[in-house]
Amino acid sequence: MEGERRKFPRLNINSPLCIADRFWAETVNLSEGGLSFIINEILVFSEIRGKVKLPNGNEIKVKFKPLWCKQLKDKFIYGASFVKLKEETKNELREFLRTKTTRQVIERVPHDLKLDYDKNFAAKRREWLSRKIGINLNHIGYYSEGPRNMQGNIENLIGVCQVPLGIAGPLKIR
Repeated sequence: MEGERRKFPRLNINSPLCIADRFWAETVNLSEGGLSFIINEILVFSEIRGKVKLPNGNEIKVKFKPLWCKQLKDKFIYGASFVKLKEETKNELREFLRTKTTRQVIERVPHDLKLDYDKNFAAKRREWLSRKIGINLNHIGYYSEGPRNMQGNIENLIGVCQVPLGIAGPLKIR
């Protein structure tokens, strides 16, 4: 990618970040070389010590140097590079990123050309998505139109949503 300055690819990940034992932020992305994070404060440090709580439950201690800052309404987003990470921390971070990246690449939406518009396969796909996002989607599994009639109009069918309808009137037009 032209103009790309990063040495390491970044993984989009939202994790708590404790900065200097005083401020809380949330990571936007993370790599072996640095991170981006959002915080409500303007930071005036040249180097910062912090702790990133990884989604796997591990916490890594890091030291980083802010490289840039952009204001987003009442928050600030920073990009920073790591400074002098311990070898143990580097290895833990590298392993976490490798594992997380591998999982993201392999996982796909359940798909079958012969069964895509089958009611049971739509339920299977809905259950898969429900587990992935942690939300019960059973209510979208009830529909009056048969799934086969939706062929050519929707891909990876999981269900439908009902839209409330109403009427207004009488409306007098001249």
